[in-house]
Amino acid sequence: MIDTHDLKSRDHYLNKLIAFRDTEPIKVVTGIRRCGKSSLLRLMVQHLKDTGIAEDQIIEMNFESHEFKKMNADDFYDYVKSRVLPGKRMYLFFDELQRIDHWEDTVNSFRVDFNCDIYITGSNAYLLSSEYSTYLSGRCVEIKILPLSFQEFIDFHGFEVKEEKSALGGTKKVVIHKSGDCYELREIFDAYMRFGGMPGIADVGLDQEKAMVLLDGIYSTVVVRDILEREKRRGQKQITNPVLLRKIKFRLSKINARLEILEGYLTAYLNLDEIIRIIRAEDEPKKVMMAEFKLTDNQAEAILNMKLRNLRKLDEEQINTEHSDLLEEKAKLEILHNDEAERWKAIAEEIKKTKEKYSKKTALGRRRTEFAEAPADIDVPVEALIEKEPITVILSQKGWLRCIKGHADLNDDFKFKDDDKLLYALHAQTTDKIVLLGKHGRHAHLFDRQRIIHEAFAVALLKPITTQLLFGQRYIC
Repeated sequence: MIDTHDLKSRDHYLNKLIAFRDTEPIKVVTGIRRCGKSSLLRLMVQHLKDTGIAEDQIIEMNFESHEFKKMNADDFYDYVKSRVLPGKRMYLFFDELQRIDHWEDTVNSFRVDFNCDIYITGSNAYLLSSEYSTYLSGRCVEIKILPLSFQEFIDFHGFEVKEEKSALGGTKKVVIHKSGDCYELREIFDAYMRFGGMPGIADVGLDQEKAMVLLDGIYSTVVVRDILEREKRRGQKQITNPVLLRKIKFRLSKINARLEILEGYLTAYLNLDEIIRIIRAEDEPKKVMMAEFKLTDNQAEAILNMKLRNLRKLDEEQINTEHSDLLEEKAKLEILHNDEAERWKAIAEEIKKTKEKYSKKTALGRRRTEFAEAPADIDVPVEALIEKEPITVILSQKGWLRCIKGHADLNDDFKFKDDDKLLYALHAQTTDKIVLLGKHGRHAHLFDRQRIIHEAFAVALLKPITTQLLFGQRYIC
């Protein structure tokens, strides 16, 4: 593996690999294409060297390299075996291993034959997480790697978050770039939301034109190449899978059953008057029809289950058309069932149709999201979130304030505690603003009036009782 740029640490994932170092399970690093799987392996290699592991104890193979392009499973085994040091612990790193046919047998052999610690990566286009466990006989541990988190995005792009004192004496977070430029944290987060967390963005910087070219390439690779490749390989797996043959057999049984019924309908059509007479006159019409017209049990049952008016509507041309279509489908399925080469052709045709369906020229294949400036924040007033409803506000002489739903009659005999009486009662809305003013200049604001309020204000605020209520721009004394 050749380093083309300085590796940036991803401690969260590296620590997971380190935790399983020198344990029996094979370490499998999985994740979406271009999310940093190969870089994580290089970080682990560097960690081994830093902790005293000799370079000749480490074997690295990237199967995207032309050097290993024509290698098969036996060549793979011989290559590693020739580099294993007797009596030494070996560390094996295999990148994009799924390109080798029957790689799983070779890797399992390494685990049995050599004193080694194995690390591999693979694309989800070829194998899903659950399938690695199957191929490696359950002796593996999966490290799922994701694109950059926001904190990693900050580190990868050379930013540092610092706290500074604000003008009001508090603290605020600012982001300082390695060039010395200063940004608001919100600006960096907006860039993260726009460009995403693919590590490759750090190589081109936050230049929108360059970043969009890179992201479009990743999108095309993941969607057009990986998903279609995965679909293609799923089809290949089904070709030799008994499930596919069972599906063909099941469809053939349905076709044969339907052909049997259609042949019965055709017999009924050609002898319609006699069939109707038998149904109307005979005590056991089913047995009579089977004996007279040599119908099967299913055919006779199907004819009897049809109402007489439907029997009269039988159309010979329609029956013959459906019969011919089913015979044609049956012939094709029998060819697929008996000829594996034909099954390959059928799968290839389906893959081709899928590729055309999801190409960039179609509505399903072309990008449906756009990169754009984030919309401006909308300041929604609290009042807009409160449902406007009528209420009656009641203030007692001892400073108790409450609201009741609806506009009550102000002359009602409102109930109070002993030795307390009504001071003010007035109609309002839940969206009105209320301010209580005391004689000595103190005041209180009421905000929550969607629920019934029953609150006693402090004597220091409302006594002596010379209080005014302010609704909007109106004073009510």
